[in-house]
Amino acid sequence: ICNNGTEFRDITFQDIRVGPSGQLITVIFTEEIFGIPGSQDWPGRMSGLLFKDIFTWGAGSKDIRIEGWNRENSVDGITLENITIRGEKLKSASPFLKVNEHVRDLIIK
Repeated sequence: ICNNGTEFRDITFQDIRVGPSGQLITVIFTEEIFGIPGSQDWPGRMSGLLFKDIFTWGAGSKDIRIEGWNRENSVDGITLENITIRGEKLKSASPFLKVNEHVRDLIIK
């Protein structure tokens, strides 16, 4: 989660096991996180993020939320590979997947 216009790129999250939880994956720009104010006044970007071999079970929403802020603060080139939620492999039509219009090149494998 980025609450300031910061650049994150080429990061891999791999071999993760998650029990009961709320959101599973959150990649967003926001103006506030946990009561800590931020600013999206300067451009930031998230790109080249890989989430691979993630398995989750139990209670909670399990949502995958990916949201860019605007054209300048976008989310580009995200890969979700081998994500399993409650025994089912993630697909592009999954109700767990929440993506806005400022996300480009989202790949689900």
